[in-house]
Amino acid sequence: MRTSVLTLVAGVLAWSPALGAGDKPAPPPVCVTPAVTDLRVTSDRWPDGTDLRQFGLDACRIEGAKTDEEKALAVWRWMRRCTMRTNGRSPRERGRWVDA
Repeated sequence: MRTSVLTLVAGVLAWSPALGAGDKPAPPPVCVTPAVTDLRVTSDRWPDGTDLRQFGLDACRIEGAKTDEEKALAVWRWMRRCTMRTNGRSPRERGRWVDA
């Protein structure tokens, strides 16, 4: 048993330069110059929260709001959906659940 362990250790040490444990330095752990910066992933069914203006525009677009009153309600509803805790359910308006 002792001979087989020594043989195994000697074999690993003999092959270690071939496995990349030689004199070459290890590559850096992250990309030094990324190919893409400031990437933003958005959805057509959820408001973009990058800034408040874009959030409002997206809320109105998603709700199909045309009048000023509809736009105000759309922004208010989406702000509620995005900021309140409801235990996994949509917020309520006048006793009815608001679909997200």
